[in-house]
Amino acid sequence: MRRWRIRYRQLRRILADEDARPGLIVLGLGGVVAVGTLVVFPREAPSTIVGLVLSATASFAGAYLSYAIVAKHLMSTERERINTPEAVCERYRGDVDLLEPSTVRTVADASVPERLPVSAVIEADGGDSVAGDDPGPAPDGIDLDVEVDDGVYEFPASVRGYFGPYLDDLRERFETEGKFNTRKARPCRIADGTVHIEETTYFRTFCTNFAPDLTPPNGGPTLREEFRHEFLDDDGLVTLADSPFSNHLGGGGLLITADGFALLGLRTADVTVGERTVGASFSGNFEFRNLRAGAAPADELLREATEEVESFDASDARAVVQLALVRRVDWLGKPDLHAFVFADELETHARTPEEYYDGLSVDLGIDRIEAVEELFDPTTASDCVRRILAASDRSAFDPGVNLLSMLELWLRTADADRPSDV
Repeated sequence: MRRWRIRYRQLRRILADEDARPGLIVLGLGGVVAVGTLVVFPREAPSTIVGLVLSATASFAGAYLSYAIVAKHLMSTERERINTPEAVCERYRGDVDLLEPSTVRTVADASVPERLPVSAVIEADGGDSVAGDDPGPAPDGIDLDVEVDDGVYEFPASVRGYFGPYLDDLRERFETEGKFNTRKARPCRIADGTVHIEETTYFRTFCTNFAPDLTPPNGGPTLREEFRHEFLDDDGLVTLADSPFSNHLGGGGLLITADGFALLGLRTADVTVGERTVGASFSGNFEFRNLRAGAAPADELLREATEEVESFDASDARAVVQLALVRRVDWLGKPDLHAFVFADELETHARTPEEYYDGLSVDLGIDRIEAVEELFDPTTASDCVRRILAASDRSAFDPGVNLLSMLELWLRTADADRPSDV
């Protein structure tokens, strides 16, 4: 039943798309003209004329709708730009310390990949185990300090030379996919526990991090192939300071409510990355202007949550635990901050329609959660993750890389005695 509901929502999104309306209008008008001709002139109207009208209408509408709809909603646009997580993991096996969801596999009833195309840069320490009714101390999440620098990222000469006239093709693709260029925060270096931020744009990240495996028009090497040595060194991934790519900072997390529900989302086919997967509760990009104005990473995480969960407000949050700063290897090392948000009970678990077909409200089997520390009890965390994966398995889509990463990091933070594998 859920699969048919997802297909219905896909169709509804297609029919509501402004780009598709001209083609649908032409198709409708052609049908009206043909039917009207047959009704008004049932004997006089030659079948050849009606056939010609229908043929011309169908040809035009079909060609237009194929461009406006199929390319945008049904084809896997992300996979044209970015290799599959499995292919990326195989490519960098032995070169990069990839995140192994080994803890998730011990509690999962569903199949879980051996590795994820993720490398942890800063990972939270586990909190002490919870005993009896004592919730124990708060879990030790990471606390990122941010300092804004004056720099603005520009394509290095080597990257601009690689693109050449191809940059115009990328800009056209960027606009065709319905993306908008905005100013983003780029971690240019990490020093003494402080993340230094400079300005970049979403388009520059799209060209580099989000299109590394797109074949150029001349059939030459992809960005990932051409810049392998600028992406990797003898120690694995090059530092953010040495990376020639845009690397804007993103973030997301799991939202769990006090009445015992975890919120997930089924991501649409026309998002930039993570299409047609079960995503975490929220995810997005940190805005440069907000960090420059003094916003903390936790503020940006809560802003993203308020934009993607309809009834959630930042004032509903009781705790934000930042689990890890990671770098997505499939996105050429783009950094993401993974977090865990514990919030008050919400009136509705509906999702905003721009990013998601539907939402998943996972009942964690807990009547009432009084404090976030309860969720970091190893037994409770394992049971919650098992329920989340079971709900994901029943959906129409596979769990996304970010969701699996967050579940693994949650379990690691909950298990104080488990050594880090990254």
